[in-house]
Amino acid sequence: MKLRKNTLFPIRLENFDALVSEYGIERKQIDTVLETMRGVRESILKSVAEDAQSSRYAMLGFPESTLLDYAKNRSRSELGRVFRTANRLHELVDRVVVLGCGSAATGAKAILDSCCQPYWNELSRADRGSKPRIYFEGDSFDNDSLQALLHLLETHKQGLPSHETNRWALVVVHPCGSARLSEVDVAYLHLRNALEKSVVSSSEAISSLIVQISRDGTAVTEKLLPLGDCFTIPPSLPESGSLFSPVGLVPAAVLGVNLMEILAGATHMSQHFVSAPPKENLVFQLAAFQHLVRLHNAENPIVVQLWSKALLSFGKWFEEFSTEFGNDFPATAGSFVTRSQLHSSEQPRSKRQFPTAIINIVSDRWRFDALNIDLDARTPQTFRQAIQERLKSRVAGASAGSELNLVLPIIDELHMGQLFQLFMLAAMLESHLPASNGHDE
Repeated sequence: MKLRKNTLFPIRLENFDALVSEYGIERKQIDTVLETMRGVRESILKSVAEDAQSSRYAMLGFPESTLLDYAKNRSRSELGRVFRTANRLHELVDRVVVLGCGSAATGAKAILDSCCQPYWNELSRADRGSKPRIYFEGDSFDNDSLQALLHLLETHKQGLPSHETNRWALVVVHPCGSARLSEVDVAYLHLRNALEKSVVSSSEAISSLIVQISRDGTAVTEKLLPLGDCFTIPPSLPESGSLFSPVGLVPAAVLGVNLMEILAGATHMSQHFVSAPPKENLVFQLAAFQHLVRLHNAENPIVVQLWSKALLSFGKWFEEFSTEFGNDFPATAGSFVTRSQLHSSEQPRSKRQFPTAIINIVSDRWRFDALNIDLDARTPQTFRQAIQERLKSRVAGASAGSELNLVLPIIDELHMGQLFQLFMLAAMLESHLPASNGHDE
């Protein structure tokens, strides 16, 4: 897979300084936090330099090291193995079921929803470029959901289908040894039994249709065997920071997502974090916004509002990530709520002294041709203009200073790679900040 001739533009943050007037935060307080972050960055980079492979901050350089490994070793690299597995499944099956829980599952789905056609599973095989349909399961004890999936896969029929359009495969993600894996285990046992019947108990045939991704490279239970391709999540990556490992890359490659671009976007964000001065550093600014708002408004979560349906799964991933990250880095304080802003012009209001802090995530342009509205002289001409007018009306309101606009040039692999890495690095940076910066003095 080659990097397409797309152009990477940096994500932008708008209205960062507006929180000063809304929350009564002085400029010197912002400067103090940003300078503190400079010291934190130096400490992180020193830890990574001493041993990048075992550092708890390995997710900082992981996207770049993955690309460099592929450039040097090609088919023998981990990314080369991912491509090989994806190409094999493209030829064998037309449906793939991804079993996983937490950010392992929601992250892969967030990549799908933001980088593929919105109605991917409904497209013909030709329109999908011979890539399979994809389904996600194993994140809950939902009897009806699993039964419906088994019915969709026609598991009541015995015998290996003769044509790839009727075959299916499993990608099983076991990122850690938490109790939640029992949900994946239960779903797997039912689906594997159905898969075994469909290939008439041929171990060789079964193994070609099962891919495992786990922390230690082994199955959670002996019943999970036989297996085909097995991928290992690097031990240096925390569960919350494993998106750019095979956890997210294998399902994305199966769909034909350009992994080179999504990793290039993440690499750009890491390099920006390492080199940009604090006042121009996007990661610093996002972490500072979150940190300062929490200090002044600790009882209310920060709301991340999504202005595109393609980002709804990103919101679910971020909620899972935030929960898991709090376990990996216990010093992280506060919480987030994500919500769609597609059908409401009202922002959530706080009953406390300060309004709810909001991060709007919007896109500069669409991936597809822009449709016109132009109902009458009073209406905007495009959907993008309609969103801009909605945002302007909110900025003119009483709570303008509590809203931060995070603008993606376009929603695609290059810029989603930036977005995922931005939020992961900002959380990592903020987790090292003190609980107080003298605001109460």
